[in-house]
Amino acid sequence: MLNLGITEYELNKMIIAQLPSLITDAQLKEGKELIKAYTHTHKNDTGYYMLLCNDIHYYTVFNVNMRYEENVEDIVLECLQNIGVIQQINKADTEDAIECWIKNEKGVFMFMLFNYDWGVISCQ
Repeated sequence: MLNLGITEYELNKMIIAQLPSLITDAQLKEGKELIKAYTHTHKNDTGYYMLLCNDIHYYTVFNVNMRYEENVEDIVLECLQNIGVIQQINKADTEDAIECWIKNEKGVFMFMLFNYDWGVISCQ
């Protein structure tokens, strides 16, 4: 393997930066469906998910629960669109998370959406 002195993440950021800044409605719909399917697969868990971007110190925890009216996929997209333009939404290589790539005036950033049940402790 050729060592260019950059990480896979840095290489992916450069590739995503070259993409057009508009995601199509069809791609957005696919992304929403992917988020919904992912967040509704952990039936036995409590339903906590984190959307994280270390580069900009962004951390949001979602409690996915049928008692609430708003859909998690809509809220995740709203959070992402508040940061910038959505470039891509796809399964991570390990398939235990969703990668969400955003572009704004400060650069390109990857947000990970992943199960966070282990990170929330319920107490009385």
